[in-house]
Amino acid sequence: MYATIAIEKGIVFPNLRFETPMKELPFTPAVELQSKEIRHVMSNSFGFGGNCSSLVFSKV
Repeated sequence: MYATIAIEKGIVFPNLRFETPMKELPFTPAVELQSKEIRHVMSNSFGFGGNCSSLVFSKV
């Protein structure tokens, strides 16, 4: 649901509990609400017993 709202409204939702960046990576997660044009999002769902799925939504 949040993935489709992000595309529709152009919102990047923050990672509220991010504390320590990894120096090996050239990026960090968003830590505050941002407005950007978003064309693609991926939603991951991880369940018990291997019931996992990933959905990619794209704006046309």
